[in-house]
Amino acid sequence: MGFSQVGQVIGLFSIMFGLFSIFARNFFWKAEQFSDRLRGKRSERTTVWDMWQVLKGVIALAVGLALLSQGHL
Repeated sequence: MGFSQVGQVIGLFSIMFGLFSIFARNFFWKAEQFSDRLRGKRSERTTVWDMWQVLKGVIALAVGLALLSQGHL
């Protein structure tokens, strides 16, 4: 498997993570709540938390698309 193919696989995973981060924020929130409970912290979902989830998703999508297009240009 060449570097280009590995980049494309990583790109696909990055795109999937980005889409989940944008459209399945409740899943990530439940995971964060669980993690916080294990550490004894109290969780509070804010608009800032949601904004960062969307921003991480957009960045992951951009990285994924760049990796997928690598070798096709």
